[in-house]
Amino acid sequence: ASGQLQNAVLDRFFESAEQRWIVDYKTAVPASVPQEQFLQEQKDRYRPQLLRYRALIDRLFADNPKPVRIALYFTGLGELHEL
Repeated sequence: ASGQLQNAVLDRFFESAEQRWIVDYKTAVPASVPQEQFLQEQKDRYRPQLLRYRALIDRLFADNPKPVRIALYFTGLGELHEL
């Protein structure tokens, strides 16, 4: 919320001349549901967190704005999924 102290720990942040990336690492793997359903559930679950991180990065770099892309990296699948 505005005016309140917020803590955020980004797993991975990097930038190029054109854009910035925030990547959140996840160790979860699909168990009893199809992989596409699992991935959609994970994206839905973590989207608010990643959007908050993006808002924080936008404020931190307000003097040098760039597009910020957000993604989940599933270590057990070896796959990056952009939100």
